[in-house]
Amino acid sequence: HWPLLELADQDATRPLSMPYRRGLVALSVAGAAVTFAVLENPVRRSRWLAKHRVVCLAMGACIVGAMFGAAVLEVRLHPGVL
Repeated sequence: HWPLLELADQDATRPLSMPYRRGLVALSVAGAAVTFAVLENPVRRSRWLAKHRVVCLAMGACIVGAMFGAAVLEVRLHPGVL
């Protein structure tokens, strides 16, 4: 959930104040807690997914491919950033 912190810092026209940074950290922690409870734990404890390992591997490959594609797109859209 660090992108929230990074994007806010990149978008700022001046240095972020400490209270603002603390608020962003609190939002990041809250977001992490929600995604852990709503997404990560149900997937990790799914009996259906445990029985269908090929589906799990295919889902993992799709996620990795999507993230790789997003990274390539970002680099092509903003070539001078890296």
